[in-house]
Amino acid sequence: MIKYKVYFDKSTGSVLGMTNRSLDFPNYFEAFYEDIQKFIEGNISLLDYKVKYNISTSNYEIVERSQKDEISVNDLIHKINNNQAYQIKVVKDNKNRCWKIQTSNDTRKKLQEVYTDFNENMHFSITKKNNPNILYRYFQCTVRDITDNDYLVEFNSQEEENLTNFSVYTNRKFEKYSYEVIDVNNQGN
Repeated sequence: MIKYKVYFDKSTGSVLGMTNRSLDFPNYFEAFYEDIQKFIEGNISLLDYKVKYNISTSNYEIVERSQKDEISVNDLIHKINNNQAYQIKVVKDNKNRCWKIQTSNDTRKKLQEVYTDFNENMHFSITKKNNPNILYRYFQCTVRDITDNDYLVEFNSQEEENLTNFSVYTNRKFEKYSYEVIDVNNQGN
């Protein structure tokens, strides 16, 4: 299979060209000829399309400019489980009395290199265990907020600090999430 480079303007997503040669232009991704053949052969105009980075798959895609993002119900209210491998981790830090949104090193590096929609909102709901209808705390941040550093949200009550039986829900933007609790005696679980 032949690979081509798709060159694009990072700020607008406009496709600037497709070639199997290397050009001196920093923003590109590789695609198989079969995937972009309709553009190369001129069957479809590139003016109607743009490049978009899909953070859940960690890949660039060519999408119609008029295409609306399809959202699954599972992505609107995604329950975060405790996983070892993560892109985004929510930490209940009892020692420092705050919530932290952390990005894995690989994800942070990838966001700094390729991501374009830094103003995309991420929402986090702290709820009763397994019940998203009983809300204890809500906060949000943007992708920009987590690109370079952890995002911190201070506890706003003693009750929040004392929460032990809770769940964390989010509008899923990434594929892998996790959560952790850091106790006052400095042990995570």
